[in-house]
Amino acid sequence: PRKMWSSLVPTSSGEEWARQSTGGSFCADRPRWKLPNLSEQRVLKLGIMRLRTQLCTATDEVVSAQSLPMRQGKSVLRQASFFWRLLANEIELKGACQNDVSAAQSDLCHLSLEQLISVRVQTLDFQTASETHSAHCNFLVSVDNHLLEKFALRCLAGTAWASSPPPSPSSPSEPQTATPTSLASAARQRSELLRWLGVRMVLILGAAEVLARDSTNASQPGDPPPVRWAIRLNPGDWNDWQVAMFDIEQLRLDSLDTLQASGSGGPGAGVAG
Repeated sequence: PRKMWSSLVPTSSGEEWARQSTGGSFCADRPRWKLPNLSEQRVLKLGIMRLRTQLCTATDEVVSAQSLPMRQGKSVLRQASFFWRLLANEIELKGACQNDVSAAQSDLCHLSLEQLISVRVQTLDFQTASETHSAHCNFLVSVDNHLLEKFALRCLAGTAWASSPPPSPSSPSEPQTATPTSLASAARQRSELLRWLGVRMVLILGAAEVLARDSTNASQPGDPPPVRWAIRLNPGDWNDWQVAMFDIEQLRLDSLDTLQASGSGGPGAGVAG
């Protein structure tokens, strides 16, 4: 479904939450930005393209085929030749045969964030619902999942949440017994949380890109979009984090409490609705 973005600074209850989350430093009369007539898909595409610009270059070794993961001198990829050609722009995903695409999907977990971004940028305009391209669609879904998860982990690097164990699927009243089933469930839950966060950060990057190109979308034209954006979290899922502050220049996440304790929090942040 194509969701429309109307405002990046929420009103009424959203403003009240922002005031409470920022210790009262949020001002209702601060600049507002609107993205009229833009689909969420379009904003996501712009976010991925901005990621490519910030993390990768055309000659970046971390993106090149020569940097495919190796172990003891051998490639860890079952379909190394496929990714070699794909990353070297010798083939296009949409032109690859279904069997090759399907066989390569299980290798995606081994690619770096930069390599995943490079693959995704090549296919941003590839959309099909045809059954003849079902393998391609499944491949892209897997690319997105791994990309979003690795991006979130990259931004969370060095935080307590990144180094904490996966949340337990059991309720507090139940005994905490580690079984293969419970561990797998906890790992899936952690992956889902990271993807959820990754989507929101990519949307923020895309929104910031739109606003940087056209400041007339602000209530006060000429105001640049903020560097830090607030993302509301469920504390039960995020080690009591209520608000994450996303720095779109450094591509880093910190809890609002951490920033305020260091004297870096407060005014100047945007609120992602």
